[in-house]
Order: sequence, then structure tokens, then C-alpha cells
Amino acid sequence: MDKASLRCQMIERRKQLSIKQRIHAQQDLIDQLSSHPAWETSHRVGLYHAFGSELDMKACVVLAEQQGKRVYFPVVIGKDMIFETQSVSVESEVPQCFLVPSIAIDKHGYRLGYGKGYYDRYLASIKHEKSVAIGVTFDCCRVSTIFPEGHDIPMGQMIFAKTR
Repeated sequence: MDKASLRCQMIERRKQLSIKQRIHAQQDLIDQLSSHPAWETSHRVGLYHAFGSELDMKACVVLAEQQGKRVYFPVVIGKDMIFETQSVSVESEVPQCFLVPSIAIDKHGYRLGYGKGYYDRYLASIKHEKSVAIGVTFDCCRVSTIFPEGHDIPMGQMIFAKTR
């Protein structure tokens, strides 16, 4: 198997999750996130707008706002990505903690995305910042390997949202 085949297989697996499983996973993500040390100590958090069958972030946005955190979202500019607020005055800043959407994550923390490399380039560009990237995916998308390549950057932290 290669990355492209694994990507298709994992996306299909996510699509097969029931609404009940998705709701359970979203609540589990909130439970894990709210007690995560990096989240607890961060005032600036990066989230994402869910695409397709990704974990929905709406409850995470609500949690962050209730806790007085400033929320940033990724914005793609050419081949690069930055995080910006969506408030009246748009600011670009490195979040202290940010969630990285993942199609799958392997036992070494390597994540499988959509193959464009935005998050890997972003992580490489902020390697000297004190920022914690947390790869997130459903528990059914934990794999033994994603067939990492030289440009892939492993996640230091991971959350596997339980579907049951």
C-alpha cells in the first residue's frame, strides 16, 4: 500500500461513521482537549474549518471562546499557510496550541493529510516557536504507518477521538 491508497481507505472509513459515532467522537475530543496541558495554558489556539468527513471543530470554538482564548484559523496563501483570527481586525500570529486535521496518524506520530504539505511546511517554518501542534483524528484512523517521507513532520501530541 502507498499513501494515496491509504488516504482513500481512511477517508472511506471516516465516511462510514454514523452520526451517533461522530457526535460521540466530538464530545470525546472536547473532553480530551479541555484537560490537555497545552490547551489549558494557551491563550491563542488554532483550530480549522472541518472539510468533508473531518472532525467538526464547532464545539472546540465554543469551548475556546468560553475559556477566553483567542481563536485562529489557517489561511492558505499560495503554497504557504498562516493562522489568522476572524475578528474585526484580522491578525496573523502563531497560536500557542493548534489542532492539525489528520486523515490518519501512525504509531510514530506521523499524520496523513490531503497531500499538499501545508501543515508540514507551516510546522517547519515555526520550529523555533513555543507552539504545540496536536494531530487529531478519529480512533478508527490510527494506523501502523502512513509511509512517511523526508518532508513529513511527526506530531508531538495526538488526540484520537473515540467513536464509542
